[in-house]
Amino acid sequence: MKKSLLAAAVAGAAAFACTAVSAATVYDKDGTSLAIGGRVEAMWESTHESKASEGDNSIRDRFQLNMTGRTKLAEGIYGFGFWETRNEHNGTSGEVTDTKLRQAYVGVDFTKYGKVTIGRTGEPINWVSDLSGGHNEEHGHIGTPLGDNRNSGHINYTWSGYGFTAGIDYQTAVNDWDANTANMEDFNAESGFTVVAGYTSPVVLFAPISVRAGYRYINGQGEDVDGQSVDDLKGFEVAASWGTWGKGFYFGAGYSAEKMSFITEGKDDYKFKGWEAVVGYGLGNGVNLRTGYAWRSFENSIKAGEKYDAGVVPVIVSWDVNSNFRVWAEANIKAGGDEEAAFTKAKNDDGSYEDYNCYHIGVRYTF
Repeated sequence: MKKSLLAAAVAGAAAFACTAVSAATVYDKDGTSLAIGGRVEAMWESTHESKASEGDNSIRDRFQLNMTGRTKLAEGIYGFGFWETRNEHNGTSGEVTDTKLRQAYVGVDFTKYGKVTIGRTGEPINWVSDLSGGHNEEHGHIGTPLGDNRNSGHINYTWSGYGFTAGIDYQTAVNDWDANTANMEDFNAESGFTVVAGYTSPVVLFAPISVRAGYRYINGQGEDVDGQSVDDLKGFEVAASWGTWGKGFYFGAGYSAEKMSFITEGKDDYKFKGWEAVVGYGLGNGVNLRTGYAWRSFENSIKAGEKYDAGVVPVIVSWDVNSNFRVWAEANIKAGGDEEAAFTKAKNDDGSYEDYNCYHIGVRYTF
């Protein structure tokens, strides 16, 4: 199988995780193939982004590796598997400080009848917000309740055709389910589901228009957050875009809302909502420019009066020197609000918070 075809097949197999895959085929015989890919990157980070210590700038390095297998089961039916891990150093010269299994799943591709994927993947609803916040290098999805989170225990089905994509995902029981929402902590999940749908039109004037929507429900299983028993977490996202990323003008916008409810008597919930918009332009020589605005708010009904909101303006310039080598500069500029969030404030030793703007300068080699 050719490299480009394999990469496309793997990206589709990942259901709604929308994982960018670049891989080299190391084996391809009798309908079975194996590809290995990954990336190495280093980022110079501003003071409050650094994990070394407060007041220090630092270079953070990261290594990511993935393997993909695909085999023909019958005419028009293929089995596949994907595994991906990441090692990361955060401001220390010791051994690897953070090793994560990002994804590990198997599935069956029925080609025009859709795909079934089982295992650890990205949260399916991320696929919706990718239209508005998926083009940042390090701080994507600022105005949505999600981000680069992945959870085990997924069973999902997705179908694409005639410009439409639709799918459903079932979440089985798993501890420490990664909510990855501003101020919402992880909790133990009993079960859950996500439904998503979208449509991409033919070219309208200069580029296609895409619209996507999703709804997610996760049922809690025990006492997890602030000593309270989580009842459930539910929310929705909608997003739209006009353009093809990296090719001329691109516009995207999205809105999200999510609520975590508690069983404990006298307690209420956490509430999150936010929106974001992006405008970008691809110069055609590998250089991409983008900016926009993101806003989000968080309300904790357990602690009376704990309510925050914040806005930020991201500015990113990236250059793909070729298909393997990228350099970029990214900054988040505080634009109002008072949230105790990583992209707007830094916590001092005395527990107070200090306003700040943050930046990254990075270089990445993808293989």
